[in-house]
Amino acid sequence: MESQFLAVLCEARGGRLVEELGERLSELVGDVRETGRAGSLTIVLSLKSLGKGDGRALSLETAVKSKRPEPERGLTIFFATDDNQLVRNDPKQLRIDEAVETPEPEVARPALRKVE
Repeated sequence: MESQFLAVLCEARGGRLVEELGERLSELVGDVRETGRAGSLTIVLSLKSLGKGDGRALSLETAVKSKRPEPERGLTIFFATDDNQLVRNDPKQLRIDEAVETPEPEVARPALRKVE
């Protein structure tokens, strides 16, 4: 015995709903595998009576919504200058590639003693 729910899904939009669900599910599986993050697929079925009377005639509207996982985008660190510009290097820190003049340290030499 076929489920009424599955039968309705197969008949909805002339079978195109089931095709769309299959395509969207396949895309979602690929995205989840690629990102390692969760996603979801939602089917919305909306029923509306087409007239007064006994209400036997109904319209079925369908929607498929997927929440695809977002890939991790990473981040970039910037520093703010005094005039509110963003730069990659900290303007308050001396860079290694800048030449710095430092005096040679004086080495204290011990006095030589004469050995007798």
